Amino acid sequence: MEKNKLSLSTTIIIASVIIGGFYYATQVSKQKSIERQQQIGIEQKQQEQAETEKREQEIRAQEEQNLSIKQQQLQSCLATAESVYLTNWANTCTSVANYEYSNLQDCIQRVKTIGEATGYGIDYALQNCYSTWGKSDYSADCSLPSEQADKLRTTLQTEKDNCFKKYK
Repeated sequence: MEKNKLSLSTTIIIASVIIGGFYYATQVSKQKSIERQQQIGIEQKQQEQAETEKREQEIRAQEEQNLSIKQQQLQSCLATAESVYLTNWANTCTSVANYEYSNLQDCIQRVKTIGEATGYGIDYALQNCYSTWGKSDYSADCSLPSEQADKLRTTLQTEKDNCFKKYK
């Protein structure tokens, strides 16, 4: 009987160790599964955060590119307005010079015609023609009459304002 008691105790101890081992193994497996789930969740959040940051960087890069393009378009528009202004100024200089030259020629012709008809000296009259009409300036940066210069400057400012409205 003593042998039976010993074997029953040994059996209970062995059974307890086996059951405890299975229980421990189950708990370890559950813990590892929970840790894996948590790690997967952390990795997903990190991946989502990285994707969000990447999208934000792409949006910022696109906005910077759009801003750069707008700046280039603005500068191009302003340069065009300035170029048109300078061309118009030069064309107006030529027109004014042609007008003055034509009037000078008419004045000289009238003086000569009157001088020949009357026999009077024409030197003073010719000097008057030259002082009035002889200052034709064909250069592109000539001095224009105030009214024409102001009109060109106003047009330039209007064009620049339009550029700023369009590209800002």
